[in-house]
Amino acid sequence: MLGNLFRPKPGLPEEEIRKERQKFLDEMLSKSACLQNLVGNDKSGWKEFIALLDDYINKIEKRKAITALDRASDAVIAELKLLDHENYILRWVKKIPKQFIDTIDQAVKKENEDA
Repeated sequence: MLGNLFRPKPGLPEEEIRKERQKFLDEMLSKSACLQNLVGNDKSGWKEFIALLDDYINKIEKRKAITALDRASDAVIAELKLLDHENYILRWVKKIPKQFIDTIDQAVKKENEDA
């Protein structure tokens, strides 16, 4: 998504490219501000959502820890693999807003330095 931001389109004048970049950054800044409000606002429910995810992740880890792998069947091992993948995805979901906000902030900073 951001990779296309800094690639000039063939045949467009430099001024038009700059305007498109600025328009894109303005849109992304708007989305970033919405995410900051979601993450930073105590009444948005984000903290409660993260608490639910953390509780579920802890239950996954506990389930994996108490399973005796030496006596586990192939079905149980397959289930543990799926739980491990689910754990990875849920941890990634928790990071999405921060990653997006940081990426947009870095792009704006780079654009301001180039200007």
